[in-house]
Amino acid sequence: MGRQTDQSASAATPPPLRAAEARMLTVDDPWAALEAVGLKTHEGRDTKPRLGWLFIHQSSRRALRAVMGDRLLADALAAAEPYRRPRHVIALTRVLDFHEAAGACCGVLVPRGRYHWHLGAISKLSDPVFAIGKQGLWIPDKDLFDAILARNPDVAARLAAGA
Repeated sequence: MGRQTDQSASAATPPPLRAAEARMLTVDDPWAALEAVGLKTHEGRDTKPRLGWLFIHQSSRRALRAVMGDRLLADALAAAEPYRRPRHVIALTRVLDFHEAAGACCGVLVPRGRYHWHLGAISKLSDPVFAIGKQGLWIPDKDLFDAILARNPDVAARLAAGA
């Protein structure tokens, strides 16, 4: 499958995000915190993403077996520690493009048959918002979306501007 790209990322300004269009991705701890600080910019998922804005929700589940004994990762985790907030929406990012994974591609390992999402324009929320999430990709209710915007005016302004 060919590489999909988000034309709006480099050309026209995307329209403002509305509650009904918002998407959340629940990511296990510590990977979500690494995404929030920009140290992890890839996701391997079973589904094709929708290009555009995406909120990162940190799961209460910890994926520690993947990080035990890795010194480089331990250093990255130390930098991301202040942003580890289980059961909170902690960051806003954009899905810039994606492709079907073919094993080790783009410098990261994504199992064959899954989709490799490329994330960019990552911003951690200044005031993370508590949320009981769902597995994988989900649509937040309007109250949660409104709470995120009310408690994070910089994010609200960014989304309103489409930038």
